[in-house]
Amino acid sequence: MNHIREAFKVWPPKAPYTEYPSGVIINTDVVRDFESGIRNIKDGVVQLIAQDPPYYNTDQSWDTEVILTAQWMRTEYWRVVDPPGVIALFGNEGYLLDMIMRISGFKASGAADMMREIRWLYSLLETKLITNGLTPSELTRYNKLKGELSLEMERTFRYLLVWDKCGSIAQQQHSKNRPVAECEYIGVFSRGTANHKSVAKLRMRYYLAGATSKGVHAQNGRVSKIMRERPGDVGKLTEEFTNVPGTVLRYPLDNATERPYHGLNSNKKPIKLMQRVISLYTLKGDLVLDPTAGSGSTPYAAMLSGRYFIAYEMDPEQYKDIKKLIEAPQMRKFGHG
Repeated sequence: MNHIREAFKVWPPKAPYTEYPSGVIINTDVVRDFESGIRNIKDGVVQLIAQDPPYYNTDQSWDTEVILTAQWMRTEYWRVVDPPGVIALFGNEGYLLDMIMRISGFKASGAADMMREIRWLYSLLETKLITNGLTPSELTRYNKLKGELSLEMERTFRYLLVWDKCGSIAQQQHSKNRPVAECEYIGVFSRGTANHKSVAKLRMRYYLAGATSKGVHAQNGRVSKIMRERPGDVGKLTEEFTNVPGTVLRYPLDNATERPYHGLNSNKKPIKLMQRVISLYTLKGDLVLDPTAGSGSTPYAAMLSGRYFIAYEMDPEQYKDIKKLIEAPQMRKFGHG
């Protein structure tokens, strides 16, 4: 419990909160509340931010706009996350493109201007690029934008994970307009790189969760039948694994056994999915932050996984639902009831 309190500049928070052995839920706006929001968290104490932000596209009370400006995300998110730490954000293609620009930080003329450029690029691709070709000036602008986008994405955006919903199809009302969504994306960001330790100055947090070692052996200089031989690696010891994590995470929606309390949120992420994400980027005893906790999947999964958590939720009813989930009878055996 002291471990959680020590993560804050001022304790206790002035906003309503509930404290547990593994973490704390705070009922406030993570952005606008200067005293109890994310600005009250100390620098570099968080190992993972795992967030499914509200999309503001329903009439539900919990689907409320949270102002996540480009400057705010670049300063506050990276301030509280330790240098090799990870930010994992859920969203569709368009939303994550916006988040990539906000979190990475564009040198050009800001995220808003870059979004206008991206929309121009997409319209160009849909019309002139395929049909009539590009004029010299359009080609110059197109290549400049591609170069800037590639450079800025490389700053902190690392890769996408794909959540396969295993047949749980949403938004069927759009089935006449486009293919229905059978998956969702998770954008993974870090100031550390995903390169090999021999060339990386700072490697992002990543762990082979669930992998099994095949043992250590000496290399023969060939990585695969396709890649060229690497004579300098002959004789070097290397460890191989089976069941290594992949980029596609296959988890159906929770049933009553996996989630003892469901609450009002209709966009719940499966508990096992969140446990998987947490296990890829943290170790037991690490601290996970969810700035918009929603149904409570992230704090619940963090506790089951032996991690500490800080969860913010501004909607009072959602806040109550998270408490009911954590305090459900099934959780008592884990020491959190």
